[in-house]
Amino acid sequence: MLFVVFNQGKIALKNLLWGLFCGDFYKVMHDESQRYARALSLILFGDMLGLPILRSTLSLRLLPYLIPKLQVWRKSSLKEDDVLKYTPEAH
Repeated sequence: MLFVVFNQGKIALKNLLWGLFCGDFYKVMHDESQRYARALSLILFGDMLGLPILRSTLSLRLLPYLIPKLQVWRKSSLKEDDVLKYTPEAH
């Protein structure tokens, strides 16, 4: 019984410390990764949205890897975004 409580406390402390020291960094890196993925998809598939970007052999080479993400990218590109999401937080 005491061992179980000690383990749960240890896990809770570990999660708390991870959230304090690494949580914000993880969120920022995840957002940056998403922005780069959207930019790459925009360059490769911009003509589907009506952007006059020239087709290249690189985009044709990457096409088989990006086909599964195409529907998700279309929805995220055409979705309205909240402007307040990109403003710095006031503390």
